[in-house]
Amino acid sequence: LRPYPGWDEDFRSRIAVALDAYKEITAPTGVQQIGLRYINRVVIEQASIALDDYFTAPPHIPASFPQARAAIFSRIESFYADKAIRLAHTFASAQAPEGQSAFLLDLDLRWEWDTPPLPLSEVMGAVEELRQRERDAFEALITDKLREVFDAA
Repeated sequence: LRPYPGWDEDFRSRIAVALDAYKEITAPTGVQQIGLRYINRVVIEQASIALDDYFTAPPHIPASFPQARAAIFSRIESFYADKAIRLAHTFASAQAPEGQSAFLLDLDLRWEWDTPPLPLSEVMGAVEELRQRERDAFEALITDKLREVFDAA
């Protein structure tokens, strides 16, 4: 929620502190899995919207179904072909203030290594790569109309 802490100002340093504590306590030789998750709450100041106006891949209701939405929940899991990174994308409606619409865009990235584990010296680089993939996925899911909503806020 606002004010949004930034990646550079807040999250990266928290991850680095946690990694240092992990190294101090467990003395690992490397890591076998890194996860990065962003849950984005999107509020649009209209009670009823056409999802396609704001999102590039919203769930669609078949024409023969009732068209008044009560709730939405959709989850897609996929893998990046170049690396063992899984992206789970969840799109869901959320409770909104009166006269508004709210949605969750949950992006959960997980990168796994079998053997050997990823050396500790490479962990923060891998975290940065997951962050960039999260940003790319988020940008791919929203339209320019939703970007205008963010810019106005």
